[in-house]
Amino acid sequence: MNLLFPLGLLGLLGIAVLILIYILKPNYQQKIISSTYVWKLSLRYKRKRVPINRLRSILLLICQILIITSCAFILARPIIEAVQRNRSEEKIAVIDASANMLTQGESGSRFERAVEQVRQLAEETFAKGERLSVIIAGETASYLVQRFGADMSEDVYARLDALVQPTLQCSYGVGDIDGAMDLAEDILEDNPDAEVLLYTATEYIDAGSATVVDVSEDGEWNAAILDVQASISENYYTFTISVACYGRDEELTVLLDFDGVNYEKTDFEYSTQVRCSGGETQNLVLNTASWNGPMGVYSFDSLRVNVQATEQDSFSYDNNFYYYASQETIRIQYASSRPNDFFRAALNAVRTNTVLSREWNIEASLLSQSDPRATEGYDFYIYEEEIPEVMPVDGVVMLVNPVEVPSGVGIVLADEPTEGDFTLSLSGSSAILDGINPASFIVTQYRKVTLNDGFEPLLTIDGDPVMLLRNEDREKIVLLSFGINFSNPLVTDFSLLFLNLYKYFFPYSLVNVPEENADGTIGQTMPTTVFEVGDTAIIDSVGDLVSISVPDGNVSEYGSFPAEITLSAPGAYTLTQTLMSNRELTRNFYVKLPASESNIFQTKDSLELIAPEQVSGEEDEDLLLWFAVPLVALLFIEWLLQIKENF
Repeated sequence: MNLLFPLGLLGLLGIAVLILIYILKPNYQQKIISSTYVWKLSLRYKRKRVPINRLRSILLLICQILIITSCAFILARPIIEAVQRNRSEEKIAVIDASANMLTQGESGSRFERAVEQVRQLAEETFAKGERLSVIIAGETASYLVQRFGADMSEDVYARLDALVQPTLQCSYGVGDIDGAMDLAEDILEDNPDAEVLLYTATEYIDAGSATVVDVSEDGEWNAAILDVQASISENYYTFTISVACYGRDEELTVLLDFDGVNYEKTDFEYSTQVRCSGGETQNLVLNTASWNGPMGVYSFDSLRVNVQATEQDSFSYDNNFYYYASQETIRIQYASSRPNDFFRAALNAVRTNTVLSREWNIEASLLSQSDPRATEGYDFYIYEEEIPEVMPVDGVVMLVNPVEVPSGVGIVLADEPTEGDFTLSLSGSSAILDGINPASFIVTQYRKVTLNDGFEPLLTIDGDPVMLLRNEDREKIVLLSFGINFSNPLVTDFSLLFLNLYKYFFPYSLVNVPEENADGTIGQTMPTTVFEVGDTAIIDSVGDLVSISVPDGNVSEYGSFPAEITLSAPGAYTLTQTLMSNRELTRNFYVKLPASESNIFQTKDSLELIAPEQVSGEEDEDLLLWFAVPLVALLFIEWLLQIKENF
């Protein structure tokens, strides 16, 4: 128990006054009177009441002492302090590790300046015997140190130094400031008195209870390429280039450097000027069919877009942008003793498919009966109503209505075909059959499979497998035991079946991870050559191994597919895979910075930090009532005692 006004205890001096009054109070005195009869009776009566009177007097004195004591304590304002947590001054430093913190100034990058200022904060904090927490707001917020005291100072300094040496540990994506504030709130729950400091160059209109420390420097500015898009109109490319300038107004030179243009594979450069001001995005549209460049562009391997100004800007990570349009070639050989239009239509559908054309350039060799049949050098072999002398081992082999199957394959066919009117049925599930309606195929002749070793049946007729698949590392075979000439396949269904076969054996090597749509459905995966830092991509492979070289020169290898990779650094990447034919395929793709990070002078509305209310002295328990109630009771008792004594 504590007293808010200890001088109130001076009221206890009233007890001494009360005792003095009792001492000075007159007692019974012996008097000589003329008659004793009446006084003898009075004396006899008084002797009977003396013990009770003394007890009443003692109780009255005690009651009055307690009344004075209660009044004195009421004047002194007694309280019981609320249970206080072990609070002390504490600092929570949040370092913004967004890509824009890589902006260079005269004294290094913003990130380096932030780390140096936090180091100074740590020295001041530990000198006062206080605790420090450091949170790094990278792509995912995390603690660097959590509630370290002076005894851990050397560890704190070492961890801070490691953020800038030997390489900057700043991310290339959008910083998770909200996540960092969530971590700070966890500490504030335990110590509401802790101060949160955010080291950043982003301006917040409402920073709430946090202290924003600006680490930018005068003179910083940035010229940026935000995006490059390409489209084809009337067989020629049109490029849309988005550029902006932040921190100053500039006349920018946009340079386009082409490689492998058109059939001649020509290289050339083209430049143009664009005026940027006020931080506004400028969209430069270049239609190569009508521009003043050297030629119209209907195909190209790669394009590098570079932005230049009169002097070097402060943020160089968005001065270049690479756009890749090269396609890897897949070679298909079609050999048939009885060629038909269905295969020609199916091959043409694959070659002209707008999605496949983003990934592959398909070369189809349609052989006549007199042309020699190759058994190597192709990625996909189709033999219709004939068999190869030697089974190719460097690609996918499709056998359509063969009279017999080469030995060692694991398939034995009946000597004579079975005739009639038959419809196909599914046997299990496979991506090859996606979207296919087997009932649309009517087959009049097929050969029964009498031996099926190591093959998976996909389609059947009355339980007899007529489409079988073997998909092993070095042996990929598809068998159709019915002839296209002895069926009525709809062009769309058969083309879709062949397209599924192609996509099954030659998957897109690199696609985006689809996002969830507003209605809850998942979007499509699409092949692309441009990603953003922080994106997740799916890689697949025709072969057994994929290697990816990243901008810093390191190479990562993947042997299990499909595999997901998170792209954490901007720049040009190269994906390499090897086909069954041992032909190496390479694909380039580019990872750009988030466009928001190019604006190195961002302004945001508010900082999401929910700080708990601090506990104050008003939450202490006031004991006034605990003394007031007994005081009233004592006054009532004292009144009763006074009545008994006087009446």
